[in-house]
Amino acid sequence: MKNLILIIPIILFGFSCNPTNIRDGEALEHDLEFIYVDSAGNDLLYSSNEFHYNKQEIKLYYQNGDQLEEPYYKDASAPKGFLINCSDSLHKCSLDLDASLYLDSENASITYLKLSDTDTDTIKCKYKGGLDYSYQYLIAAWYNGKLLFGDSVLIPDKKLFTIVKSQ
Repeated sequence: MKNLILIIPIILFGFSCNPTNIRDGEALEHDLEFIYVDSAGNDLLYSSNEFHYNKQEIKLYYQNGDQLEEPYYKDASAPKGFLINCSDSLHKCSLDLDASLYLDSENASITYLKLSDTDTDTIKCKYKGGLDYSYQYLIAAWYNGKLLFGDSVLIPDKKLFTIVKSQ
């Protein structure tokens, strides 16, 4: 009986520590981060650069079936679905966005990033996980049709990408 009393807590501890008990995506992020530069390496989000994107005009749209939805999260730190982080000492900025979680039948989503009146980019993301969006995690992403990661390209720990734009 003593052995049984000792074995039960050990078995329960083993199951509670088993990584396969963690639900898909529980500790993983849905966001992507981008640095935008021109062909000369000038940061296009940093407002001191002559040809920069106007932060007030940048918009994000999520594909939801045949509709486009512009996110607005009233009380969030990124109410428009993205956040621009700048380092004045480095003269660099990055755009951190939450990719759409409106999934199609293949667990993929489309997000449109309108940087200016003449420049809109498409971000396609593929997810894995359960039906509840909070347990989805990103397994592949494409930027304007170019694979960023997934399939044959390793998923990076930090999803930070530099996009070179022609101005």
